[in-house]
Amino acid sequence: MEVHQAITPVQRFFATFFVGLGTLLITLDQFIANVSIPSISGELGVSQDQGAWVITSFTVANAIMVPLTGWMTTMIGRVRLFCLATILFAITSWLCGLSVSMPMLVFFRVLQGLASGGLIPLSQTLLMLIFPPEKKGVAIGFWGLVVMIGPAMGPVLGGWITDHYGWAWIFYVNVPIGFMAGIFTYFLLSRFESPRKKVPIDAIGLGLFVIGISSLQVMLDKGNDLDWWRSHFIVTLTITSIVSLSFFVVWELFHPTPVIDLSFFKSRNFTLGSITTSITMLFLFGSFILVPLWVQAQLGYTPLWAGYTLAPIGVFAIFLFPLVGLIIHYLDLRIWIAISFILFALTFFWFSSLNIDATFWQIAGPRFFQGIGFALFYIPLTTISIEGIPEHRMPSAAGLFSFIRILFISIGVTFSMTLWIRGQAFFQSRIVENVIPANPAYGEYLADLQSTIGIQGRTADAFLNEMVINQSYTLSLLDIFYLSAWSFIALLFLLFTFKTKKKEPLASIETPQIAE
Repeated sequence: MEVHQAITPVQRFFATFFVGLGTLLITLDQFIANVSIPSISGELGVSQDQGAWVITSFTVANAIMVPLTGWMTTMIGRVRLFCLATILFAITSWLCGLSVSMPMLVFFRVLQGLASGGLIPLSQTLLMLIFPPEKKGVAIGFWGLVVMIGPAMGPVLGGWITDHYGWAWIFYVNVPIGFMAGIFTYFLLSRFESPRKKVPIDAIGLGLFVIGISSLQVMLDKGNDLDWWRSHFIVTLTITSIVSLSFFVVWELFHPTPVIDLSFFKSRNFTLGSITTSITMLFLFGSFILVPLWVQAQLGYTPLWAGYTLAPIGVFAIFLFPLVGLIIHYLDLRIWIAISFILFALTFFWFSSLNIDATFWQIAGPRFFQGIGFALFYIPLTTISIEGIPEHRMPSAAGLFSFIRILFISIGVTFSMTLWIRGQAFFQSRIVENVIPANPAYGEYLADLQSTIGIQGRTADAFLNEMVINQSYTLSLLDIFYLSAWSFIALLFLLFTFKTKKKEPLASIETPQIAE
């Protein structure tokens, strides 16, 4: 008897709720710390770019674990692994809140990422298990709704908690939720545990993969601080990453049971989809970290209000995401993705008109339309990317696709921070070239400061220096927005190189089952 036939409606309701709580943990945690980075950095005595390790360390560790989910499920069991992951996530969250230094916090964030790597793919697996075939759309809709709560509520919740209780509590709130989700899910679904068996793991491939990805991420994170190729440490990390990943690719291509099955890249759609999702995550999620930092550092926003600037992305997406699985086949999948890219490009052009006098709605307004774009992007791109892959290989393909997405979210944070800081230095040097006594505008500005707000001398110089710094950070941010907008326009041309199968009659199309 199938699981959905053996479980009662009441049990299904509560199982869905507690599995949803486990999913909510990871989706919230990807966004809840974004607006708290200035507070964390200040309290732990590090710069904001070093504080970004709070995000990247978690994301990379999480990404490393995604390809191992299938192997761990075979060894431990799908229900037991989900429950164990949620409880370990709760424990490591508590340890993150207790951290008293940045190295300590980053270490526990790595453990937290490792613990939670399989939560999202496992949550969808369990939801598909307990719903009958005719209600798969309900399961996908619920899963999509929970996934979108993260970007919608995470920044606001993180800002509110940081303002009222301190940044440590953004981690402490995970503890009761994690234990509740793990214990009750096990109580409800343990009798439906999958068979377990010992399967050998490709230890050499795994080792090369971890060394290569970790070296790459540390190189990206520390490169700007250490002046890139002038640092022997950065050069060593770069060589280590290139060598490890090169050997990893060769090893995996010939290993009978690879950690990551690279043969999926023989599919044109899978390769193009991987490139497309990489670039999208690079720029979209890079802006999720830069805008909260900018409004707090240059505009004086509190963490809570910085969170409000991100929250609108979930307003429309929460309602649209559950519907996308039902409507995407009314048009060519590429059309839906193209619409999302047009929305992304237009919103980044909108962002590029910001200045230090921007109002809240000028900053938050574009996020409403980015939310629509994200809802129209995610399921269609995943569907077209894994189209044609045999059913028995689908979990592995979806796991690899998720790994690429998660990895480039992390790289996007680092890439954007590096561009922002380097751009700020460039613009500051150009502006300062004109802030000299020989420039008539300089003397006029100092005279205006004295006549309007009564400051002069060193106080006026300090005020002017702050204005130069704010303007240079803002100009650097606008350049990144321009780059993001034109990148999405370029992706439009890539879209139509995807292969598409002949459209089926609408009546015969079932809701697609997309794995995270």
